[in-house]
Amino acid sequence: MWLFVEHSDFTTVPDVLVGMDLTYLSLGFNQIQTVPTALFTNPSLTLVAMQGNPISMLPEVPAQNRTALDLLILDSTNLSVLPSWMDHSFLVTTKVYLGNTPYCDALGAANQTAETINHQLLCRKNDDCQRLHKIA
Repeated sequence: MWLFVEHSDFTTVPDVLVGMDLTYLSLGFNQIQTVPTALFTNPSLTLVAMQGNPISMLPEVPAQNRTALDLLILDSTNLSVLPSWMDHSFLVTTKVYLGNTPYCDALGAANQTAETINHQLLCRKNDDCQRLHKIA
């Protein structure tokens, strides 16, 4: 099941959504600042989209409890660091989009790109993020 609740002024991720048997969950372009750990331990989720939210950090999640995400979209958030669970073993199977974030800005300032660090961690350009915003 897919659920898209975008541009809805949510300030938190409702507990009921975290517990649902969803495959895709998109909460993009709300006002969510904190992401619950349970979102990353839901075994049915394969795609989580949280782009355009003022998220500045992600929760720590024990490796044995992580969901099997294929795609995590965090473009246009306030993330400047990644949690320790977002390691090589996670990035081997999961694409993470981080365009237009302080994390990617710091890579750019260091003349690095996330693509050279790992092909699954992608810093997309602002215009790509804006195109996605218009589509959403």
